[in-house]
Amino acid sequence: MIHFITEIISTEQLAITCRFNSGEERHVNIRKVLGDAIHAPFFARLLNPDFFSAVKLDSYGTLCWNDEIDFCPDVLYANSHPV
Repeated sequence: MIHFITEIISTEQLAITCRFNSGEERHVNIRKVLGDAIHAPFFARLLNPDFFSAVKLDSYGTLCWNDEIDFCPDVLYANSHPV
């Protein structure tokens, strides 16, 4: 199954709870998805709570920030756990 996100349910620092097209609510820890890359200049902006909380869904059903940072929804699904 190809996954995509249908709803952002809640955000907290570096973690987001989402509803996927399968109907599942899953918790995604972005720090775990990125690992040490979270400190790279491009991704370090996600460490700013105001920037991180501005997450939106794009037209492909994935999380994005300012149309600059986004993640493959299949990767997010694989690196999340059910709520």
